[in-house]
Amino acid sequence: MTDIAQVKALENTHATPKSARATKGSLGGVEFDITKWTRAQRAKAAFDKQDPLPTEIIEALARGERVHMA
Repeated sequence: MTDIAQVKALENTHATPKSARATKGSLGGVEFDITKWTRAQRAKAAFDKQDPLPTEIIEALARGERVHMA
């Protein structure tokens, strides 16, 4: 089996009906971009259940600025 065939087989096995992988057949997508998520979605996924992106960072990203988080 080729590498591409193995990846496709894994995508078909592990993709859920709601995921981008299932509908588009490729990995990645907006669902993995936390800057596009709502504050509630980011908080739910965070270990401490708090939004990891402060308002200043969100506003800077909206203005197209580069940000640095340490």
